[in-house]
Amino acid sequence: MSFFQILITISILLLLVLINRSRAILFERMLFLLITLGGVYFVIFPESASRIATMVGIGRGADLVFYLFIIFSWFWFTSTSAKMRRTDRKLTEMVRANAVANPVFGMPTIAKKFR
Repeated sequence: MSFFQILITISILLLLVLINRSRAILFERMLFLLITLGGVYFVIFPESASRIATMVGIGRGADLVFYLFIIFSWFWFTSTSAKMRRTDRKLTEMVRANAVANPVFGMPTIAKKFR
């Protein structure tokens, strides 16, 4: 194994540790684990990416890895977007509950400017 393969393998394993420490749902963790193990496999055995790519009809192993990266990036983007939307909803609910619990009678000064 070359130094680059060792470095990438360690980086991928560190990513795995960070993912496991996050508060993601079980499905996301399992998918990230699968992607991480696939990444470690392709780093340790790069010729297998070419064989698998040929079997599925992709010309080169590098293209296969690139396509898998695009899929992983799309998954990461959508899961992150969903988490942000959930956080926004929770924040809105908290602000509404606080507004109902602590009503301000009369019109606040900033609202008077827009009348």
